[in-house]
Amino acid sequence: METMEALALVSGRVEQEWLVRNEYLAAENRILKSNFKKPVRFYNSE
Repeated sequence: METMEALALVSGRVEQEWLVRNEYLAAENRILKSNFKKPVRFYNSE
């Protein structure tokens, strides 16, 4: 396998992992937001 092919394969896997993680976090955020009546406020100290 050539270097470019190996790099493309690895970067594709990494990109797929990030897409899956982002989808999971977006779903988690939707669920958490649906449990609150008011928007959550954050302060600079947090």
